[in-house]
Amino acid sequence: MSQFPSLLRNSRVVGLYKSASDKGSAAAADLIKNKWYPVDQVVGTTAASFHKRNWGLKSPIPRKHKSLYLNVSALDSEVGLAQFDGNTGFHRKLQRFREMQVPLELAKLTDADSHFKANSKKLKSIESLTKKEVRDMNLSSVDKRLAFREYLAKTKKISPDGFRTSSADSRETVASFLGLDPGSTVPFAHNYRHKMALGLSYKLKGSLINTPEGIRTTKPVPGRVLDKTYSGVVGIGGFVSNSTLAPGMVDRTKAHNFIINKASMDDRGHVSFSVIAVDAIRPASRTKLANVESVLRDQPISRRSPKLFSE
Repeated sequence: MSQFPSLLRNSRVVGLYKSASDKGSAAAADLIKNKWYPVDQVVGTTAASFHKRNWGLKSPIPRKHKSLYLNVSALDSEVGLAQFDGNTGFHRKLQRFREMQVPLELAKLTDADSHFKANSKKLKSIESLTKKEVRDMNLSSVDKRLAFREYLAKTKKISPDGFRTSSADSRETVASFLGLDPGSTVPFAHNYRHKMALGLSYKLKGSLINTPEGIRTTKPVPGRVLDKTYSGVVGIGGFVSNSTLAPGMVDRTKAHNFIINKASMDDRGHVSFSVIAVDAIRPASRTKLANVESVLRDQPISRRSPKLFSE
């Protein structure tokens, strides 16, 4: 029993914080409000323990939860059950990204690297509008002028002298009226309930991987074509990217193999992949890789030169 405090301090669930109502100081309440730490934790279980509804928590989880993972926001509640939900999509997306074994690089990207970034410049975001642009937009929208003034009067966001507020307040009011989330246009503005653990990527650049298609620096990963037309937009591991496709790759029901040459993130948090379909690789490149494979097969097995390919 004396080892229990040490075991609890070293466990993962000890990092869960209490709600703001349980904290008395204003500093602690502000810390929780801004969510500078993960307030939810993804807890997984094995297939054998899943049938017993055992996640290592205080009590078994009801059978309505069908996934091996669950989000835990509190270890206990008034009914003696951990507070949880099944929203583990971000955890699964992060897990799929790690399974790709692609090191993430920091680089300044071009518009062609990201499908969403290339289309983001077509329309200005709410945060990028100036006060004059917001005023001109309101004047041009004749149909919404009356509804907008009624909204200002209802929410008491208009002064007796008229609509005279700062540029930031103007953008916030317009975004609220249109039902937009102003934080969605600002990188990292959302207080995500999960935070990634920082650390090194153990995938070394220049390392070789044996695949059925020959030697690669990255392993092929499955993905699907997202568009019916031949646009090159594909989905890989929960990410959307542009890719070089082979002729005939328009079947969205079939999974294709793709090679991720590089994964980059710019200073605004935009992640992009440099992707090419395995079927789109030139036959000459495949022949060259096959020749390398045959040469390595003929090498004798030794401690300094191990055989890379299995028979």
